[in-house]
Amino acid sequence: MGKGKIIIIVIVVAFVAIYAWLGFTANSLKIKVLETRLNYAEETIDVEVVISNPSSLTVKIAHMRYEMYVDGNKIGSGETYGITVPPGEVRVTLKVKPEKETIRATLESLPPEILEKKEITYKLKGPCKVNVIFDYSVFYETEGTLSLTT
Repeated sequence: MGKGKIIIIVIVVAFVAIYAWLGFTANSLKIKVLETRLNYAEETIDVEVVISNPSSLTVKIAHMRYEMYVDGNKIGSGETYGITVPPGEVRVTLKVKPEKETIRATLESLPPEILEKKEITYKLKGPCKVNVIFDYSVFYETEGTLSLTT
C-alpha cells in the first residue's frame, strides 16, 4: 500500500473519530424540569428547565421542538431557537402552547381521573438540532409536574 493511501486512511479514520466524539457530546446534553407554571395572561404553560452540558465544548441548540403529554394525551407543544449551552448549565423557559384555544379548555379535556389529582406528572419530549461544529439530531424526553390547584 502506498503512502498516499495510508495518509487518506488516517485522515478518514481521524475524521470519523472526531465526528463520533462530537456526536457523543451533542447526545450528552441533559434536560431537567425545574418548575412549571400556568401562564393565563399569555395562554402558555411555562416550563423552566436546566440544560446541562457535561462536555468542555460550548454547544448550540439551533432548533428545539417540544410536546407535552399527560398519560398519553398531548396537551401542548412549542419550539425555540438559538440556545447556547456553555460547559455547565443554562436555564431556559420553554413556552408550551395549549392544544385547545385556552389552557383551561385543554386541561378540562383531560380524563376526569386525571383532573381529580392536585398535581399531575407530564412528559416533555421532542427533537433538537444540536450544533457542535456539525449538526446532529438529538431526541430528548424528560418529566415534570404541574399543579392543578390555584
